[in-house]
Amino acid sequence: MWLLLLVAFLAWIVLGTWGLVRHISRPPAGALGAALAHGLPTDPGEARCMWTDDMLHTDDGLNLPIWRIDGAAPDGPTIVDLHDWGDSPVTQLDGIEDTAAVASGIILPTLRGHASNTGRCSLGPRETADLRTLLATLSGDVVLRGTGLGGLVAQACCDEPGVIDVEVQDAWADQGDGLRRILARRGQVAFPFAWLARICLP
Repeated sequence: MWLLLLVAFLAWIVLGTWGLVRHISRPPAGALGAALAHGLPTDPGEARCMWTDDMLHTDDGLNLPIWRIDGAAPDGPTIVDLHDWGDSPVTQLDGIEDTAAVASGIILPTLRGHASNTGRCSLGPRETADLRTLLATLSGDVVLRGTGLGGLVAQACCDEPGVIDVEVQDAWADQGDGLRRILARRGQVAFPFAWLARICLP
């Protein structure tokens, strides 16, 4: 009897951790549908901005989609705005027209794991490396913005060359904080899954 309970308990932990890591590393896509449902812009053109599609080539061989939005202030900074876990650049379009008025340009990257063929989300470490790769391609003053996971990544790059300011909203404190928030959304207890999932993340 006790052996069966132990096996069931271990299976619960293993399956729960596996499911969480899979969920975390490949976040569900819902930002575009939410924007459509609420009549919000789904690309910078619908937000009345001029823009181009581009790709960020990461150090480990991924191609991450980027929206490059034209700014109206040639002497202004380049603003890099990072979305939260489970979101997309679509969620960063709110007020983008006003932001473009004071910037030389705006860059909205898609974080890894948040689109097809973009690898697996790592909840911070690899996303931070990706942002550093992007920053190395920019010149002039840069302002970093970020929400949630994007805020964590932006703060991690605050001392990179060219970065003059970091503005974050509801930024994660660290990877563990992010895991606990994701588990809370799922109505799942944090222990032991948050600790085990952190070990298993890419």
